[in-house]
Amino acid sequence: KAQDDVMGTPKEAFQRPNYDTIQKMMTENPNLYPSIEARFLRADFSLTDEEMNIFYYGKIFRDDYSPYHNVEWTPNIKQIMYSGNLKKSLLKKELKNINQSLADYPVSLEGYFIKYIICIGLYGDTSEEVESSMYQLLFLLRTIARTGDGTSMGSAIHVTHVSDEHTIMRMMGFSWKKQSL
Repeated sequence: KAQDDVMGTPKEAFQRPNYDTIQKMMTENPNLYPSIEARFLRADFSLTDEEMNIFYYGKIFRDDYSPYHNVEWTPNIKQIMYSGNLKKSLLKKELKNINQSLADYPVSLEGYFIKYIICIGLYGDTSEEVESSMYQLLFLLRTIARTGDGTSMGSAIHVTHVSDEHTIMRMMGFSWKKQSL
């Protein structure tokens, strides 16, 4: 049996995204990406792995794509991420800010992680808001994790945004020695 990666995916099951197929599908059906995006934003639990690949990796074929897209988080986000007792009024304000940022750039792994933390602070562990944000975060993570474990060039993790690379590395407890293009 092949060794499993940290997300429990067998190493032989890693699948590099088929960028050519995704681009072709999006070109042939211009409504494909917007319809999948709308379903993701509604936290549609019926999205398939293929649709999630189109949503996440298809972003690179959109006119508004930039691998260096800079999502501007407010100064309060750091406080929210690293503090235990926060006022509900601050969390509500920041949830509005996060939702606006995600409306502008809906494939932000970091944004969904922050939204999930804020929703837990506002609504507790069980609520529709927490469930939706957790679903969105986990589906993005699963889509990315299926591409590799990052332990070698052959099992590289495919991301579409520099901040996603950093978010995944932090979540896995990794740090980087150097970065190059």
